[in-house]
Order: sequence, then structure tokens, then C-alpha cells
Amino acid sequence: MTIPATALSLLLFALGHNPPAEEPVLANAQRPEEGVLFGGQPTEAELEALAAAGYTILDLRTPQEDRGYDEAAAAERLGIEYHNVPVGGETLDETSTYERFFELFEQAERPVAVHCASGNRVGGLYYAYLVARRGMSREEAVEKARASGLRSDSLRQTIDRYLDSR
Repeated sequence: MTIPATALSLLLFALGHNPPAEEPVLANAQRPEEGVLFGGQPTEAELEALAAAGYTILDLRTPQEDRGYDEAAAAERLGIEYHNVPVGGETLDETSTYERFFELFEQAERPVAVHCASGNRVGGLYYAYLVARRGMSREEAVEKARASGLRSDSLRQTIDRYLDSR
């Protein structure tokens, strides 16, 4: 016998149990690893859902990019751990950009949501991370990165130059 979801929710509520909350999502959402959510820019409502679910936020957008709201201030108001690593243009030529991302990604309390505008830069930095920190072959890493949001061949080429310089 199956119990309809509404009846099950009412039964659990009556017994003092809350049904599990839905997992927050982002535009172009990908889940490449346990406790990791990649995607595009969260709306303020999505940021609130991420905060309620206990996510740490790792924002890869540059300060010049319009988020539609003050994400850092909203994160502070919500009590959510928030870090910004600006990824774009000249910062992709700086070793410190990659090193900061690697450090924050490894040390972030899980679950962690990593976002840029669309998820492309997230996939790109993940590609660099998989090769530089996990020792994955570039072929395997780029396949995993493409499945995680990387779409730009020019971004991949820029990251390959960083990897070549190591």
C-alpha cells in the first residue's frame, strides 16, 4: 500500500517529524561531488534557501558584475559563510587566483555552493583543481569539468596555460 505524499507529510508532522527539505538548486546546477553544488548566480531567494540548508558560498564573480542585489551583504545578514574569488580577465593569468580557489574549495565546510554567472567559470576552475590538486589527467578532468559547467574552449585554453606553467 502506498501513502500519498500529502498524507505522509501530515502524518510525519503529527508525529513531530518534519519531512526533509528540498535540496536548493541554482541555474545550470550540477553536483560533481558529495556536498558540492555548482551553478550560476543565485537569486536572493535561492541564497536564502542555501543559507537555510547550511551551505557555504564560494562566489567566482568579479566585483564589476551585477548580481541584482548585494550578495555579500545578504550572506552576512543570513549568517552564511561567504567567500569571493574574482575570476575573469586578468585574474585568470594570476597564480594566486587558482591557489585561493583551491584553498577555499578544499577548506570550505560542506555543503558548499560554488557559482559564477552561469557555471562556466566554476567548471573551469574545477578543471584546474582536478588536475593541479587531485592529479587527474587533463582528458579525464576536462570531461568531468564539462559535465560540471565548463563550456568555453577559450577558458579551457587559458587554464591550460596556467597548468603548463606549474
